Order: sequence, then C-alpha cells, then structure tokens
Amino acid sequence: MINDNLRHDVSAAGLAHLFAVSGLHIGFLAGVVSWVMKKLRTGYLTNVLVTNAVLLFYAGLCCWSSSIIRAIVMFDVYAVGKLMGVKNDPLSSLAVAGIVVLTLFPEDLLRVGYHMSMLAVAGLCFYTRGKKVKKRNPFAETLSTSLAVNVTMFPVIASAFSKVSPLGIVSNVLILPIASFMYVFVFVNSFLVLLMPFLRPTLYLSALAVMPIKILVAIVGQLNFGQIAVPAFGYGMALYYLGIAVGSRFLNVSKKVKMPTAAAMIVSSLLVAVLT
Repeated sequence: MINDNLRHDVSAAGLAHLFAVSGLHIGFLAGVVSWVMKKLRTGYLTNVLVTNAVLLFYAGLCCWSSSIIRAIVMFDVYAVGKLMGVKNDPLSSLAVAGIVVLTLFPEDLLRVGYHMSMLAVAGLCFYTRGKKVKKRNPFAETLSTSLAVNVTMFPVIASAFSKVSPLGIVSNVLILPIASFMYVFVFVNSFLVLLMPFLRPTLYLSALAVMPIKILVAIVGQLNFGQIAVPAFGYGMALYYLGIAVGSRFLNVSKKVKMPTAAAMIVSSLLVAVLT
C-alpha cells in the first residue's frame, strides 16, 4: 500500500506512472523476456509465444486491467507484423492497436488513461529516432524519450488534473534506468517466492530495490514548485496537437520551416488556454 504522503511525493515528482498498472510495466517485462529468449537462440515465433504467455500471466495478476491489455495488444500488433514480414510503421501499429483496444473496451474512449497511453506512444513515434545509430548516448536517449512523452501528454494532463509536475522530465531521466532494473528484480523475486515460499525473506531485497525512488520522490515532494496549477486547454488543444504533428519527423518539410511553424502553433495554443 502507498500512504498519502508517498502518493503526493510521487505525483509531485512526475513518477506516478511507475506505480500505476500501465503499459510501462509491459514494456519492461516484454523487453527482458525477449532478451532472454534471444540469448537462448529460440526462433522469433517461440520468442513471441513465450513473451505473450508471461505477459498474460502478469495481466492475470493485475486482474486483467484494460491498460495492461491495451499494452499487450500494442506489442502483439508489432509482433504479428514482423512475423508477416511487414515493414514496421509505428504510427500504423499504434492506430491498429487503438482500434483493437476500443473494439474490446469501447468505454476506454472516455478514459484519460487511454488518451495518455496513446499520446505517449505517439510522442515517441513523432520525436524519437526512427532508425538505429552506431554511437548511442543513453542519457540523451532517456532525456529525449522523457521530453517527447511529457510534451505530448501535457494538454491532456493539464485538462484532466489541472496541475503538472515541472520536474517530471528530470525525475524520469534519473529514475527510469533504476526502475527498469527494479521492475525485473521485483517481478522475478515475487514469482520465485510464489513457487518457493521459504524464499520469503528475500522480499526485503525488493524493498531495498525501491529505496532510490522513495528517496528521490521524498526530496522532490518537499519542493514548493514540485507541482504547479495549470488551466485546461479547451479548444486550444487542437492547435497544440496540430503543432506537435507539424514539428514531427513524419512531415517531410525543411526544419527551418516546420519548427518555427510548430512552435508558433504551440505557443498560440498556450495563450488560448491562459486567456479563455
């Protein structure tokens, strides 16, 4: 259980998604299982089937939450496309996954969680690298990922919760690498304890794995600017997302043209939100 003080601190640090049942967990878990299967030199079909089995087991533990099912559907759309030899198009995969999820859970159309998860993935598609690079910079990649997700979700968060965490981008850069290890360790540890109850004392190690996150959120939670109130976007939201689309890597226009245009649209949408 998370007490009220910890819940406030986690929200102020912009890390609430780490403790919510979300697609982030599915991403970490699928990545680890796929990595293990590759090391075992299994075929891609076996890899997908085993990964799905683990993901469905996790979904069952989470009482078949729609957010978990949504993430599994997104994973399967990508996996099936690769099995069929279809060139991966992230936006097409996202669109298909969104349609499948709404077919299964029509009520998700009115849920802010659905909007946020779809926008988070869209932000990654729009503003992160679409191809592999020889020299990777883990810090830059984590920062760009956090920035893309937070900027894309900003209007929905502002309209739904009337407050945002300005430190969320920095907090995510610091914590996401730790969280990836924490999730895997806690999941494996808990699974082993279920199979072998005599290993129960090792759960204290899981508590230690969470400590870095608790320390960071405790520090951020004491800051007066940990959370700031913001107005709802209203009609300005359409202009904001038009600017996001114009500035994305999918619009084949010179950056000298599209970036100032996108910036003008986004700034205008912010003014509309403040003045209306």
